[in-house]
Amino acid sequence: MNDNLFSKKNLITYLLLAILAVAIPLGIQMVQQQIELRTKATGEEIKFSGTGVSCDPSIPASGVQCTTTNPTITVELTSPFGGPLIQEN
Repeated sequence: MNDNLFSKKNLITYLLLAILAVAIPLGIQMVQQQIELRTKATGEEIKFSGTGVSCDPSIPASGVQCTTTNPTITVELTSPFGGPLIQEN
């Protein structure tokens, strides 16, 4: 009976079960973290405003492209963890 419990075939089965017992929870945790990062990344993170600022969202490769004729614009950075930070240049 004792030889059957620790046979080569049973040891391989136990090893595979142990690997699965560790790999499945780790895999689930990694997928959940990836989903959380994607939800935080959505939304408008950088916003340009001010006199003479014109933004064109129709350029899909680069997102939104903004141009200005005024050297002073307002830049609004929005963090997914808090409110916006406004900086004038």
